[in-house]
Amino acid sequence: MTSEKHRGLFIVLEGGDRTGKTTQRDFLAQFFSDQLKLQTEKISFPDRNEEKTGKILDDYLKKKLSDMTDDKVHTLYSDNRWYRKDYIENLLNSGVNLICDRYAYSGVAYTAAKRRIQIPQIEQQDKPLEGDARLSALLEPDYGLPAPDVVILFELDANEAMKRKEVGQEEIYEKTEFQREVCRVFPQLCKLTTGREPIPFNQLFPEIDQDQKSFTSSYQLSSMFLNAAPLWISIDASESKDMIKEKMEKIALSLIAGLKDSPIKIIQ
Repeated sequence: MTSEKHRGLFIVLEGGDRTGKTTQRDFLAQFFSDQLKLQTEKISFPDRNEEKTGKILDDYLKKKLSDMTDDKVHTLYSDNRWYRKDYIENLLNSGVNLICDRYAYSGVAYTAAKRRIQIPQIEQQDKPLEGDARLSALLEPDYGLPAPDVVILFELDANEAMKRKEVGQEEIYEKTEFQREVCRVFPQLCKLTTGREPIPFNQLFPEIDQDQKSFTSSYQLSSMFLNAAPLWISIDASESKDMIKEKMEKIALSLIAGLKDSPIKIIQ
């Protein structure tokens, strides 16, 4: 008798630069593999190893190219993701979990920040924002790509983020004012694509028992798999690495409990 096989989870980590996404992606992938004994892969976008667009984007980010328009760069980022569409779908359909550092939502947020789209504060919204149509247009090149089951948004003040040391060469977007603009876009993009703001982690999971070795959540996220849009959960990225790691594991276990046989979501 063979065990029932489900598709893999697709988890995307989003947020500004230097918020700890890559570190937590690696921690979470290890948790899936070592603790849960589940086959898991990790990926980052832009995928700089992708043969058609990766080298161009890498040179652009390292300030080696200066003659590309914002529209061209935006298209290249989307193309970079499309070249990995089959890879992502094949992994998920074969039951492999995929943890992704940045995806289409970063593509929108960074281009929107470059264009200085004016975005009112979320709490002032009582009607569609002026920038919604433009944000939709920026997401449109990615319509049809696999959508994540959950987007975990790392929230950190841009001033604090830019104080964090980063190994290697400073890249083109690593400026405080620019990162502040980027961070303003993500909540609006969430509202635009899901109809609601990102849900703070502490609202989903009010308490974490520090002595509990096996997370068994009373709050199951199974209902989210009935929705076409991803669930967005916000994380306070100013907390310690260990605390964030613990929260990521909590989210992952609750997602696994609710996965069942839901189809892969699509960006639309």
